[in-house]
Amino acid sequence: MQTAPDANPHPTDVYYSYGAHNLSNQVGDHWILNNQTGGASVTVCNGYNGTNCTQTIAQDWAYRLNFTPINSIVLNRP
Repeated sequence: MQTAPDANPHPTDVYYSYGAHNLSNQVGDHWILNNQTGGASVTVCNGYNGTNCTQTIAQDWAYRLNFTPINSIVLNRP
């Protein structure tokens, strides 16, 4: 069982720019935490380059998701 992000604050990936970010070698369940500021959101997508998106995560929210079908995330400007 994976530890919640607040109990293990050592992320495997950190992104610093808005837009699409392709993922690689991310399978199984992972926590995704949107700790952006100013109301920015994160969208998870099954396709590369931010296509076939399925869910948007608001600022300060975290979810445990199966990353096997997820191939990219998009950091959205507020």
